[in-house]
Formats: sequence, C-alpha cells, structure tokens
Amino acid sequence: MSRRDLDQLSLASQLRSRVFARGPNFDALITSDPDHVGYLTGYRSMSSDMNRYYPIAAVATADDAILIVSAGDAPPAREVVGQAVMTYGRFFVMQDGAFQPSDADEERSFGVAIVQAVNRLCGPRATVGLDCTGLSAHDVRSVIQRDLPDLRTVSASQWLRDCRRTKLPGEIGQLRRAAHLLERGIEAALAAAEPGVTERYIAARIASAVVEGGGVPRSLAVTSGPRSALVDAYAAERELQPGDLLRLDLSCTFQGYWADMARTAVIEGPSPLQRQYFDAISSGLAAQREILRAGIEARRLFDVAVEATRGNGIPHYRRHHCGHGIGVTINEFPVLSPENTAVLESGMVLCIETPLYAAGWGGMMTEDIVEVTDTGWYPITELSRHLHVCTGGRAEVLAS
Repeated sequence: MSRRDLDQLSLASQLRSRVFARGPNFDALITSDPDHVGYLTGYRSMSSDMNRYYPIAAVATADDAILIVSAGDAPPAREVVGQAVMTYGRFFVMQDGAFQPSDADEERSFGVAIVQAVNRLCGPRATVGLDCTGLSAHDVRSVIQRDLPDLRTVSASQWLRDCRRTKLPGEIGQLRRAAHLLERGIEAALAAAEPGVTERYIAARIASAVVEGGGVPRSLAVTSGPRSALVDAYAAERELQPGDLLRLDLSCTFQGYWADMARTAVIEGPSPLQRQYFDAISSGLAAQREILRAGIEARRLFDVAVEATRGNGIPHYRRHHCGHGIGVTINEFPVLSPENTAVLESGMVLCIETPLYAAGWGGMMTEDIVEVTDTGWYPITELSRHLHVCTGGRAEVLAS
C-alpha cells in the first residue's frame, strides 16, 4: 500500500470520527452514494465514475468501515483500503494459465454483502443511519426491509451533507492539490495559446498536466471567440484568432476532491471593451474578497459582487449566483445566491466568481477557490487572476 493510499485511509478515518462525534443517534451508517462511500472509506471507484447505475455501498462506524464493490472492482479497492472490502458478483481473471473468479472464496449478491457487512460491524438490531441517495438506493432499502427487519433506521443524508460543510485540514490539502493541478494546466494552456491553435489542443495540454500530477480531468470548458459565451461547452476544432477571448473554465479531482477554477486570456491584446468588461467583473471578485469571512451571510457576497460589477463598467450585469461551496462534489453548500441567508463558517471552502456571457460577442470569467477563516480568507488558487495576453507562445498579465 502506497503512502498516498495510507493518507486516504487516514483522512477517511478522521472524517468518520468527526461524523460520529457530532452526536448522531445511530450506531452505524449505510451509504449507497458514491461520493459518501469515498468520503467514509477513502476509495473512489472508476467503475462508479463510468456507470452511474453501478451498485456500490459502505457500512461504517466511528472506528471502522466495510466497502462493498463488485468482484471486478475489488483489486483496485484493496490497493486503497486493504482487506476491508466485501464483494458481490463474479469477475474472471487469468491466474496460472486458467481463468478463475477474482474473488473465489465466496460469490454474494449485492444485498447479501450489505447484510453481512451490517452483521459484522453493528449487528442486526442496531440503529443505523441511511444515506440512500445514489441510484442503488432502492436496492439497499429493499434488502433492509426483507433481510434486516429488526434494524432500526433513520435518515442520515442531510446529516452527512451538514458534516461536509466545513473541511478538515487534510481535506483542504487535497483541495489545494487539485487546484494546483489545474493551475499547472492553465500555465501550459496559456503558453500554447496563439493564432491557429485549436481549442482542443489547448484542452489536451490542460488534461495532460492534470493526469501527470495524479488527478482526473473533469470538465474542460475551453472556448474562444464567440464560443467563449457558451456555458460549459466542450472544446471544439475552432482555431484561435487575433483578438479572441479565451475562456478556461476547468475542473478536476484529486483523490476524490474537486477543484473548479477559471481564467481568461485574449490573443495578442484586448480591445477597449474587453478590458472594460474584464475590469468590471474583476471588481466584483475584489468586493467579495474584501468582506469574505466567517459570520457573514452568503447572500451578502452575492450582493457586493453584483453591485461592484455594475458600478465599474457593466451597469446591466445580472447573475443567479456568484459562487458555491466545493469539496467531494463540485457544487456544495452554500450557494452564494441572492436568497441564501446561510452564515459562512470557518473551514468552509468556496469558489467565488463573477462570469460574463455575452451571446455573439464572447465570455470571460475568473473563478478562485478560497478557505473561509474567522478573520477573512486564505487562497487555495494562487495563479494570477489578471487578464492574460497570449502572444507567440508567451503569456503576460495585464494589471488592472
């Protein structure tokens, strides 16, 4: 088992301890949500990434966890969690010249694996918190009703989401590592951006940097010129032209934790209007950073961002939100929207943003990741947030 895997296990153990220390009225947790399986065990499944109907689950207590995966998923799972894996189904691999089931000791169904894991960790008469929010939820509930009739169950889905609002230091380290990978990708993209280069070529440079650093590329919205106004669009074969905006809105994961950030460049130099609009949205982000701290309402960050953007060059600016939490999913509590009265807490991690999308003209944005503290905030993304100018394989920044 590698040091990286030990770190994942150690963090999962800390998270389980925190979840149960916060006083839930249950002895164990059962989750079929792939994100929460990873949160409580440390294992992130490629099978689950590829197939949203893939049955995966975990049974966890404060001190232990059993991961339930298919027989084919067991070898990579054991690389991370060791022998705390219970499998279902059958998958054949060749051993000593013959094909054998990968888990030849016992072939279970998904339901039997859940029952056995419950009996091993907490017993059939325990009180169990249920987090049946994944697409295997019906299977889990059916198994409990049929085969564990004396199990007392309470809903735990909201409990787990509440526990995820603030991050442990180890989680912030994973978020920082994910952000670092995107920053290296952006640096590679900006160095490659020049007239004649395609959006897809730029996206490939970003993906390569993320993979080389041990991350998983997720959304790579690399769009240019008029296409930069398209929200969450895949990169195309469009070639960059002088004067184009190049909008990079990117996400990746590292050991299950997300980074989501954006930067904007212009090819060979901005027009006055491009500069005006970029300065306006930058002032919105600056206004957020100025007041950001634990104890303020989420909607206050939205209000100051929109007010500053309107007052500094885009008087008609409108948005539905100006940021969101991030962690083991890309969009977490809280959303920085005009209606959200939630109060920020120290240890929350937020993405703050003021995007601009102008159909037929282009789009631009800067999105940063920050850790909320009692007295302010601490940066997780550190790459320059100024407008980048790409000329002949060289990128420079234009200070406001």
